[in-house]
Amino acid sequence: MSFEESLAQVRQVQPARTVFTELEEPYRRSHDDYRALAGRLTEREGLDLAFAHDGLELSV
Repeated sequence: MSFEESLAQVRQVQPARTVFTELEEPYRRSHDDYRALAGRLTEREGLDLAFAHDGLELSV
């Protein structure tokens, strides 16, 4: 599933929070690039998104 397809699923389901993992990197984006993208999507669409990174700890 592509990132765009995954994002479409998030828009449809509207979970309280989404953490993307196992992303392919066809555009060689840095973690800062992904953080900026998450911020833009949160600002524009109200989606609570994050991108996983090494060392990330989540509370469930």
